[in-house]
Amino acid sequence: INSNISLEKSGGSFANVTIDQFLKTRNRFLINTNVTLNINTNAELIVYKMIENNGTVNNNGKITNRYRIFSNGEIDYHSFMKAKPKVIDRATSDSLIVTVSNFIHPKMTSSISRYWQLSGNKKLNSYTIELYYDDNVLNGQDPNFLEAYITSDNGISWKKISNPINTQRDLTNKKITIGTANNPITLVGDIILSSGNVTNVPSISVSISGRKEVRVGPPNRYTIS
Repeated sequence: INSNISLEKSGGSFANVTIDQFLKTRNRFLINTNVTLNINTNAELIVYKMIENNGTVNNNGKITNRYRIFSNGEIDYHSFMKAKPKVIDRATSDSLIVTVSNFIHPKMTSSISRYWQLSGNKKLNSYTIELYYDDNVLNGQDPNFLEAYITSDNGISWKKISNPINTQRDLTNKKITIGTANNPITLVGDIILSSGNVTNVPSISVSISGRKEVRVGPPNRYTIS
């Protein structure tokens, strides 16, 4: 849609608007007071100019939103995005592109039923992020042991970005904070939360070049398991 969008109630106390397929706009997207926007399962909303929300958003699908980076590295916070990034080193970016999907990542089923995509509009060096979960998206994962993983190649490989130094778990508020000013996240891509075993260890066929045969045992230092 190539025009501004303003969701308003036309009568009564409240209004409900539902997206059941796909909506994308590069213009203003305003949700007025007493309006509820529902994103249905498998539906998607993409806003390349930040959502202005004075109403309510129920997201059962996927939302992409763009945020201007303030001078202190913070951005506006929308609770329906279930994420609160803070930029440490913006490099050449002046805004963040954040996506929240309320379903399991298609390349990593052993994770909660919510994942995020984050990038700068240009080069972005580092940031921290608070990620929020609900009981109904845990998908069997234990919140006491949730770890964060990121893929920058559409799920081909994963890198653990949480560790004891840069991670805080808040079970009361159901959130996990990854990154600090001294130990920020330095990769962009898709982020998942999992308490299971997620690895990005490459197979021996792609980690060793040369002969097709690999000798196992002395003097070869490689083993196959």
